[in-house]
Amino acid sequence: NLSSQATLSIIENQTLELNGTIQALSCFTQDTGNQNYQAYQVQNIIVHLRALLEDHCKNHLLSIYINDVSEDIKINCKPSEILQVFFSLFENALDANENGKEDWVKMGVYTSSDKIKFCITDSGNGVEEFMEDIIFEPSYTTKESMGGTGVGLSVSKELIESHKGKIFYNTKSKYSQFVITLPRLH
Repeated sequence: NLSSQATLSIIENQTLELNGTIQALSCFTQDTGNQNYQAYQVQNIIVHLRALLEDHCKNHLLSIYINDVSEDIKINCKPSEILQVFFSLFENALDANENGKEDWVKMGVYTSSDKIKFCITDSGNGVEEFMEDIIFEPSYTTKESMGGTGVGLSVSKELIESHKGKIFYNTKSKYSQFVITLPRLH
C-alpha cells in the first residue's frame, strides 16, 4: 500500500508529464497559416518533440535518442512546422521498425557557423535503391496496408524548403537516415 506522500508524488509526476504533452500538442497543432517566422531556440523544438514522442511511443519497443542542444542555437522558423517535420520522420521510423525487436531512432544535431544539420537515423534497413528518387513525391507511400497517404515526406520537403533548408535521404548511411539542413540564426 502506497503512502499518501508517494501517491501525491506519482500524481504530481504524471501531471507534469501530461502538461508537457499538452504543451507540445498545442505547438504541433497550431494553424501555421497565421504563424509568423520567428527566432526560435532549437532546444525548445526538441523539448516539444521529446514530449510528443514520449507519449506516442509508450507502447512500442523503440528507444529514442536526441542529443541536447545549446540554448543559443536558433533558427528563423514557424516552430510548429519544424516540429511537424521531425515528428513525421520519427513516426515513419516507428512504423518501419515494428518488427518486435528492440529498435531505436536517433537525432543528432550538428552546428556550423551558418547551418544546423539534423540527422534522423533509425535501426531500419533503409530505403530500397529504386525508391530513393521518389520517396519525396506526393502520393508515394510504402504504407498502403497501414493506410498511408504518401503526403508525409512530400509535405516535410515543402516545409523545410519554405524555411530555406534542404532534406534528403542519406544513401551512404548503414541505416535509414534523413538529413535536414536549416540556416542558423545569429
